[in-house]
Amino acid sequence: MDQQTLASPHLRSYIRPLAAGFLVLCTTSCATMFGDAGEEQRPVRVNSSLVVDIFAARGFLGGADYEQYKLSGGELWRECGHVPQPSTVKTGATGPTKTGLSPVERRIDSPTRPELSELLNAAEAVLTESATKRERLPTPGGISSLVDPGVVDLRISLDGKQRTFITSVDAMSDGGSPVAKSLRALFERVRGVGPVICKAPTFFGVRR
Repeated sequence: MDQQTLASPHLRSYIRPLAAGFLVLCTTSCATMFGDAGEEQRPVRVNSSLVVDIFAARGFLGGADYEQYKLSGGELWRECGHVPQPSTVKTGATGPTKTGLSPVERRIDSPTRPELSELLNAAEAVLTESATKRERLPTPGGISSLVDPGVVDLRISLDGKQRTFITSVDAMSDGGSPVAKSLRALFERVRGVGPVICKAPTFFGVRR
């Protein structure tokens, strides 16, 4: 093809739309294949030794509710319900008693690998913050009335190391300290696995 043919206005009228279409297609497909270069992709990490055990209860105007979770072996057991006699849940140095619970819903869910990775990241953040800050968390309270701050018993086991955090629902929900904020983030990650249970997308300020 000679230079005169290439310079033909008639031929250029076909080349320009084709070139524009190719540019749009490449932009879309390349973004899909390679992702946004400015967005940092976090690696998916899974550790089968991770165990997270959570019990939380708090009173409100019409009674008291609780939620409890156990992540172990890549499976998440979940339960929620009411506490008909709030005085049966007593707090202590080793954690709250869990008698007198009235379960409403139970489930066992299998988190996806990305969810397991986020749970691991959140658990490691709690352990790192607690080791670095060494702050004293607010003490737990009762669950008998609206003014009681409630109780949270959160335990983490990872690579043979175990840590227990006992505080109030209000302190964790407020996230007023780095450790409390990391506890809330882990609780929210756990609550975010699977469908909503007990029709409660939030638990006294803790989302999912």
